Amino acid sequence: MRSARAHHDATLIPDIQLGWRANVQVYGTDKVWNQMQRGGIAVARCTIERLMRHLGLRGVRRG
Repeated sequence: MRSARAHHDATLIPDIQLGWRANVQVYGTDKVWNQMQRGGIAVARCTIERLMRHLGLRGVRRG
């Protein structure tokens, strides 16, 4: 049996990947989090950060 956190993570991962890919793979944690908030998905920014790091997703750095 999976923990509640693992179950919640599994439901969030497709949304994170979709949001990241839909924006030409340049969005970082903050912008993906903002996009999810606008879409009505209430989730902590640190959760998005942890899952993006786990998936190997990164935003583009300027400079």
